Order: sequence, then structure tokens, then C-alpha cells
Amino acid sequence: MKEFDSEKVDIMDFYFINEYLHDNNFPMKRYYSGYTKDGHLEDHTGNAYLVKFGDDGKVNTLYRGQFSKGKFSDPTENSWEIEYSNDIQKYICNSGPFKNGDFEPEKGESREM
Repeated sequence: MKEFDSEKVDIMDFYFINEYLHDNNFPMKRYYSGYTKDGHLEDHTGNAYLVKFGDDGKVNTLYRGQFSKGKFSDPTENSWEIEYSNDIQKYICNSGPFKNGDFEPEKGESREM
């Protein structure tokens, strides 16, 4: 197999995709389970979740709830997020409504874990 050149990608570079993935050892950055629409995370079931990993492979963010146009967006009190805070070196759990990607602390609960 030829060396992969990210500047000159060709469909034939992915002919042996399993070997390509094995040889390049890509770390997982995100994992999403839910519906999408027009290339965006779009799920109104409340059961979708997104896991974001840091460069070290540790979980930085875990969110479960509704998504709208790729952002955390859930008006219910059933959504939650666990996010690592570099400032305090701990995980924070936010539960309650999210709007346009942001937690609404005045309507929910936030606590250190």
C-alpha cells in the first residue's frame, strides 16, 4: 500500500480502508448516537448522546438529550451533561434545560463530581 498524503486524497486511497485505519491509528475524537439532518446532529427524542474525547483519550464531555442544528438543545429537564473543567480539575454535572449549546443554570442543577 502506498503512503497516505493528506494533501492529495484520492478515492483509491480508501480502497483498503481497514488497513488504512490500522496503519494510521486514528484516535477517536467524538462518538454520537442519534439522528442527523442536513449534516447536523438533529435529534428530538431525548435519547441521543455525544461523547467528546480529549487529545489524551479521556472523556471531556458526555451529553444526553436533544440536539438542534448540531448543538445541545433540550427544553426539558431530562437532559444532562458531564464535562471536565480544567479550571477546577474536576468533572461538573449539569442537568436540566440546554439552549443553543449552552446549559441554562437558572433552570437546572449544576454540581461537582
